[in-house]
Amino acid sequence: MTVHADETPKAIPAVTAPDPEPAEVVESVTDAEPAKGESVKAVDEPEPAAPKNATAPKSNAAPRNAVANDPSATVTVAKDVAAVTSLAAPVAPRPQPGPIATVVISLLSAFGLLPPVAPVPVDVTGIPSTPTPGTSNVNGVTGVKVGSSNLSIPVGTGTYTGAVDWYFPTQADGTVRAQGVMLLQHGFLGSKSWYSALAQDLAQRTNSVVVVPNIPSFGFFTCAGCTLSSPAMQQGVADLFIDPNRTALTASAEAAGYHGALPGKFILTGHSAGGGLAAAAGGFYADAVKPEDDDLLGVVMYDGVSSNGTFAAAVTSLDGRGIPIYQIAAPPQPWNANGQTTDDLVSAQQPGQFVGVVLANGSHVDSLIGGSPIVDFFSQLFIKPSPPGNTQAVYTLATGWINDVYAGLGPNDGKSGIYGDPDQYLVLGPAVGIVLGRRPELLDRASVKGVDGRIAVTSQPAGARELSSTIRV
Repeated sequence: MTVHADETPKAIPAVTAPDPEPAEVVESVTDAEPAKGESVKAVDEPEPAAPKNATAPKSNAAPRNAVANDPSATVTVAKDVAAVTSLAAPVAPRPQPGPIATVVISLLSAFGLLPPVAPVPVDVTGIPSTPTPGTSNVNGVTGVKVGSSNLSIPVGTGTYTGAVDWYFPTQADGTVRAQGVMLLQHGFLGSKSWYSALAQDLAQRTNSVVVVPNIPSFGFFTCAGCTLSSPAMQQGVADLFIDPNRTALTASAEAAGYHGALPGKFILTGHSAGGGLAAAAGGFYADAVKPEDDDLLGVVMYDGVSSNGTFAAAVTSLDGRGIPIYQIAAPPQPWNANGQTTDDLVSAQQPGQFVGVVLANGSHVDSLIGGSPIVDFFSQLFIKPSPPGNTQAVYTLATGWINDVYAGLGPNDGKSGIYGDPDQYLVLGPAVGIVLGRRPELLDRASVKGVDGRIAVTSQPAGARELSSTIRV
């Protein structure tokens, strides 16, 4: 959505997330009754404190985002954005292993020592969904069912086979009428279970079949090239979709309990090194298929990091096809290689081109919070705490952009996503984001204060007295 604003924006309401309860089959807690036998409850989050220590960049242009001073525009935008943010709250994850099992499984997965698993199928039937031009087909999704199986990925002259989780968005009658397939790749040292909350949210809020593979971070005990950052593995992920029959993906989905043909359109996403994999695989795919056969709609990186020299070529290939690549970044820190991939993406953009948002005070692990309590604790302990509201902001931004991508829309005409001009700031409940762009020489101060239970941000000229309540990127 694109709305012009004056100097003082109204804020987007804070996100309310449900309190997850374990359930073998995950059902929606939004506008739906819990299934018989399930115990699902939702509680409001406490009012978060205003984020601190961030700086909003200077810009003379009116932001193209969800803030406005005009009363009628404000009401319209607030309703639209509230709809997006209310849908962005994570749904209850399926039961996860205990703390010790989580650590053991994650280590085995990182080193490629976790053997293929016995499939855990669910029984769902896929029905082709007829897209409506200009509209994202998310109506009717009432829950998410999760099945597990193995996925074989071609790597060079060999094949890597690893465990995957499949997230199937279901209708009230139990069928799946998804509008696309989405690959979500974990990051360095990560495991698929860490991203269960994010995967469930993506499946539910974008009506996508989401597949989350385990791929090793180290290749000591696996085949040559069988690691996240290997170009051979990234080419192999692309090959899964280059195959016109989607043979390996279909076999894996069937083993996870899915009956029917998978949707043809797809989106590639990933966190950290998984974001680098998503970008590289997207570039390899774009280079390999004819324009008329191109089913890749977009790439979304969650503080994506690319370290093998494939990123620049991937961005060029994607841009040549008009395929958007978006980044939800954290400020520079060691675990995102001091923001190098974000800088590379910004440097490659055309003037005024929207490529994503950096979250004020953000942590490299903003996107994975909610998947596993022990992972949440230690990842924030060793990397950086995730500020209140940042994870929900990640959900809001990603689901909005993805729904626009499905509708064939973008920053200039999007209906679900939140966008802006380079260096503009966005208020996302208690979180604040800054639209990626060329870094200015001087930065504005941004005062943050509560207004009617919300957050208001007012920019000041650079060099002005710094207020006591500020945010700094």
